[in-house]
Amino acid sequence: MKWSSGQIIAFCRLVLASVFLLAIYIDPSQPAIMPATGYVVLGAYAAIAVILVIIAFASFWLDFILARFVHVLDLVTFGAVVYMTEGYTSPFFTFSVFLLLSAAIRWSARETTLTAIAVNTLFLGAGAMAQLTVPLDLDLKRLLIRAFYLMVLSGLFVLFAVNAERPRRARGLRAGRGSAEGHASLVEAALDHVQSRLSAGRIAMAWRDTDEPRSWISWRKADGVSDQSMRASDIDWAIAFQKGVPHLFEVASRHRLWGGPRPVIGKLAETQADELAKLGLTRGIALPVRIEGLEATVFAAGIHKLSSDHLAISEVLIDDLTQLAEDDARRRIADETTEARVRVNLARDLHDSVAQFLAGVSFRLEALRRSDRSAEELREDIERFQNELASEQMHLRELITELRRSRAGSAAADLSGGLSSLCQRLADQWQITVDCQCDQDLVLPAAMEGELRQMIREAVANAVRHGRAERVEIGIARNNGAVRVTIADNGSGIANADTAAAALPRSLEERTRAMGGDMSVSGEAGTRIELTLPLG
Repeated sequence: MKWSSGQIIAFCRLVLASVFLLAIYIDPSQPAIMPATGYVVLGAYAAIAVILVIIAFASFWLDFILARFVHVLDLVTFGAVVYMTEGYTSPFFTFSVFLLLSAAIRWSARETTLTAIAVNTLFLGAGAMAQLTVPLDLDLKRLLIRAFYLMVLSGLFVLFAVNAERPRRARGLRAGRGSAEGHASLVEAALDHVQSRLSAGRIAMAWRDTDEPRSWISWRKADGVSDQSMRASDIDWAIAFQKGVPHLFEVASRHRLWGGPRPVIGKLAETQADELAKLGLTRGIALPVRIEGLEATVFAAGIHKLSSDHLAISEVLIDDLTQLAEDDARRRIADETTEARVRVNLARDLHDSVAQFLAGVSFRLEALRRSDRSAEELREDIERFQNELASEQMHLRELITELRRSRAGSAAADLSGGLSSLCQRLADQWQITVDCQCDQDLVLPAAMEGELRQMIREAVANAVRHGRAERVEIGIARNNGAVRVTIADNGSGIANADTAAAALPRSLEERTRAMGGDMSVSGEAGTRIELTLPLG
């Protein structure tokens, strides 16, 4: 059977009062001052201690409400005991330990320090008053030694309260991947974590995504998580619990105790009490969590021996849930960023391959339309178009295959072997001369090889469409741990370019930057592009 701190303190108070009454009964010389009054005071204190034990075991709410008043009563009784008794019968040392320990367990270092100051002041003041009231053979040395011991003891308890270890946060806590839509994995992880730490019999979470017009209440059941959808405003009562602070609640009495440096007891709002009752959450803990994009409150009910002691672990649970929600938000942002990056890469690949190929086909069809060639000659051109379309269809399939698997996991590729066929296709597509020079047996990572092919296609298309080039020269060579690529044409050049695309090849720049390389563009009588791409 595990008792709460309030129950332990109440029981120790009763034991202390009972033992002291027995001690002065055995020693007829005590109380030394005002013996009749002393018995009345100690008898009343013992009777009150019995009542406080009953209260502590019956209602932690009432025990919490009375805690500070009773602590003052304990201090006053301590002063009376020191005043009326002396010698070995005096329980001043045991009583002072009880007072300091009660403050350190119930409250923070501030209350413990105030209690220490009060205990030392009462000890010295009561001793001095006793000497003035009934002059005795005062052993000044013993009084000073006792006072010194009491001050040392007080200091130790204050140090303990300052450095008291809070319950530890969970390590390695994280939500699963869950579904791509919503916070399904976060809700399940949060419910499981709270239920595990508090051994709660009933667990629920009221939450809403601030970007959505709806809210949900999710229940943890044996077969999984059950969700109930509603309007966003329908859970305002749940979100209204104070931000970042745990709450203990009881619907029947409408009591609410919220944590923090100095816990405060108050009343549940009528709406909150009614809604909690409808959900079957009659007595438990509310754990509010609020980060950007998400507002939520986790409710745990059916907790064995619920008491104010649960505030400490509840504060740690809020930290756990906040971290869990922040990790989930970061994961969602990372997924969205990755998705956006994939869209950009796909758009770039389609622009530099399929779009440029179609532009080339349009370019040649326009030339055919204006020509006066015979039907036989046109048939030959159409056959070449069909072959090029089949080749481009194959390239598009390769692109789709690469999207379905990670390029980083693919084997390295021999660029020199496939570059000549690419250049020949580009020459046929644009009806120009494309001269390619590449170091023999130049092997590149598959991702870099694929990017470089797209860059060459884009550069040749730009040279023809914007610079009216008739010849493009491409050189690729290894250079000090990097690949140096030179693309030069005999077109109109940057200064005479008819569009900004020739002066600033955006797609080439983006691809180069993505690979950590450098790009320079120059030339008036023709355009010269130089790329340096690190192999690392």
